[in-house]
Amino acid sequence: MPAAPLLFVYGSLRRAADFPEARMLAAGADHLGTATARGRLYRIAWYPGMVASDDPAERVTGDLFALRDPALLAALDAYEGCGPSDPAPQEYCRARILVESEAGPVEAWAYLFAHPLDDHPRITGGDFLADPEPPDGGGR
Repeated sequence: MPAAPLLFVYGSLRRAADFPEARMLAAGADHLGTATARGRLYRIAWYPGMVASDDPAERVTGDLFALRDPALLAALDAYEGCGPSDPAPQEYCRARILVESEAGPVEAWAYLFAHPLDDHPRITGGDFLADPEPPDGGGR
């Protein structure tokens, strides 16, 4: 039997996030623990966007899940707006990245932000749940 697909999430899909899609993910996947990946995290609106980085000092904190049903990826693609029926240009793309898990390095899917970030503030600590509110106090 093939190994379950792994998914690294860093924003509204995190285990501690109180959003319907996070609950959907938790119901269809096994939480493997907190993990980090090379990248930079930005505040897009009430949610973050991650871009990959080659700098090992730039880390994003998230949660790693093993999907019990690979079809769950299609539902998450729709949530992230990068499914096959979503119009271009899409805000996110799903890509395989290297993630440092509690058990060591693994390759996992992640949703990377695909638009310019010129006007978006960086979340310098790399952890959305530690800094979830936009600077103006707004949010969802």
